[in-house]
Amino acid sequence: MLRPSLQNDIHSALISNSYFVFTDFEINCSEGKNNNALLRITYRFDTSYFIFLTIPSQKSIINKSLINYITTVQDDKADYLIEGQICPGEMAPTETVKYFGKDGLITGIKQWTVRIKEDLQAQPTNRHLEEQNKQLEELLQKFKEFPDEYFTLDEAEKLKGRLDELEKRFAENFKTNKVKETELDKEMDEIKRDISCLKENISSFNKQNWFGLLASRSLKWIKEPSNQKMLKNGSEILKLFLPSNGIKVN
Repeated sequence: MLRPSLQNDIHSALISNSYFVFTDFEINCSEGKNNNALLRITYRFDTSYFIFLTIPSQKSIINKSLINYITTVQDDKADYLIEGQICPGEMAPTETVKYFGKDGLITGIKQWTVRIKEDLQAQPTNRHLEEQNKQLEELLQKFKEFPDEYFTLDEAEKLKGRLDELEKRFAENFKTNKVKETELDKEMDEIKRDISCLKENISSFNKQNWFGLLASRSLKWIKEPSNQKMLKNGSEILKLFLPSNGIKVN
């Protein structure tokens, strides 16, 4: 088992990040082999986030080469070598970790809570990106119905005209929704870059790939709150450009 003072330090480490309160975590400590302590900490609201560590009952002589990647030491030292698994890890979802002594343990727990916060905050964005990718893949499958050919000069000019009209719609929409002047310039610069990219590639891409590029930009545009009143979905934009060849987008 762990000393009460160490348990208190662990509790403090868990709430050192003001995003959490102590009751967000479940802490279990049991006795393992050779009187080692088995510490498991789980985030209560998503149990895939955990720390599972074996805390030895005595110090070991730790070779300095083993810990030089974490801290600079001059000689081998005696300390508690704490090993286990952690999720989320620094790079991978689950990683094997080694902490050296009490300070290493407390630092590791603090860093773990920071990564949980980062992952929780990233989840809505990641879900949105996954949904966008799914929508894009569905649209790309439909665009395979296009013949493997390039736009004629006449088709290219018509598409450029429609892109100019779309750019004007964006500008009017931003003004109607009273986007701040500084934000307006930023938003319009980004729209202009996207429109310019689409124009430049009309003659470079075949029809399948160009409409795929348009679909990609359309899904990007509709995620912005300032555009959502003007555009219900990416299909609404695509319909402005699709020829009357029977291909439908929903």
